[in-house]
Amino acid sequence: MTDVNSSIRENAIRCLDLLHRLLGVWLVLCLIAAYLPTASNGAQLRLPFTDVNVPVNSARWTCAVAIFVVGVVGCVMLRQVRDLCAYLSSTEHVAVVLTYPSIATLGSPRQRMLFGQALAGIQYFVGIQLWSPMPRMFGGAPDIGLAFLYAVPMFWFAWDLRDWQKSLSPEIKLPKITGAGE
Repeated sequence: MTDVNSSIRENAIRCLDLLHRLLGVWLVLCLIAAYLPTASNGAQLRLPFTDVNVPVNSARWTCAVAIFVVGVVGCVMLRQVRDLCAYLSSTEHVAVVLTYPSIATLGSPRQRMLFGQALAGIQYFVGIQLWSPMPRMFGGAPDIGLAFLYAVPMFWFAWDLRDWQKSLSPEIKLPKITGAGE
């Protein structure tokens, strides 16, 4: 049974590491989607290190869809970590996962939620940037509702960052982590 618990612990840690990689990809995609120029005349974008040209708007919308999907996958990853930790809550392995240095484990629940809301705000502003150049459809003004719907996965991610440890047993005694190097 110890081997099974060790494997589950390692899977939870892999999920936390994958979450960091996903957020790194998410940030790069946000920067690309926000800074690619809009092109209504069919302009082509030359991809670096290749001889491939793609339409600029296709690249922007591909990044936009990938950003949305990364938000959904981030929520799923946190819920998977929560389920794995709930399984491990009666063992000593859960302390290893809960003290692993990650955005999902460091800080108080309120601090993690504020961090997640900051990420949602970034995705919201990327959504405004994506939908603002469509004057015929929206009258020239950015559609705030569509931008908010676009950012909903990151708002869910913020709430999951705050709440994912609530389902664990309150009897779990974790060591106090201080910033003083003690």
